[in-house]
Amino acid sequence: AYHKEMQLNKMKSDFLANMSHEIRTPFNAVVGFSEIVDESMASGDIEMLRDLMDSMKEVLGRALNLFTNIVEVSHIEAGEVEFDKVDLNCNQVIRNVYQKMIAEAERKKLEFTANISEEDCIIEIDWVKLEKIISSLVDNSIKYTSQGYIYLGTKHLGDKVEITISDTGVGIEQNQIERLLKPFTQEVEGYTRPFEGAGLGMTIAYKLTLLMNGEFNITSQKNKGTKITILFPAAGGEILMD
Repeated sequence: AYHKEMQLNKMKSDFLANMSHEIRTPFNAVVGFSEIVDESMASGDIEMLRDLMDSMKEVLGRALNLFTNIVEVSHIEAGEVEFDKVDLNCNQVIRNVYQKMIAEAERKKLEFTANISEEDCIIEIDWVKLEKIISSLVDNSIKYTSQGYIYLGTKHLGDKVEITISDTGVGIEQNQIERLLKPFTQEVEGYTRPFEGAGLGMTIAYKLTLLMNGEFNITSQKNKGTKITILFPAAGGEILMD
């Protein structure tokens, strides 16, 4: 009982440290940017103002994403998630995510490869939530990879469809994988952790996958990379395409 109480207290402390850091950081940045905006307006430096607006949009986008994920995970934990399922060729979703995120990978000089099956990969799925799952996992791969590659692929395996996201990033210790599937956790906690984020992306992807009758598997090796494989039952019926 004592050990469990100590563990709960640590989890609470880690949560407060992570959330206070994640909320304060973007708003401190906005305050700093606003001061530079005043200076730029006074000097008539239009180019600087344009650069500042782009930076402010990026920072506020990060804050909005944080709040969106908090709401999403709270709905999942409360069992209040609603699904609008259709028979969908998931290759289209994979292509959409790849096109949206390739620029971010290129900014980090990472090789981002998409190997999409030529065969239709039809699954009964909520399109929006599937895109949320894949986007969250690819975003994590880009965040935690400093050199090498990101791989995104689909494959039809008999009565199942497989979606794979792999990278050459920092990897995860085997004894940490189960813990990282819980909300608000990172492998390194507190203000000194080397990566930003509230630790929600992996949790949301994992839980949404299970709620849509999928399987979620992680294999990882520290400093070697991570591979996540998602399996959904293959479906028939009318196909929803773009």
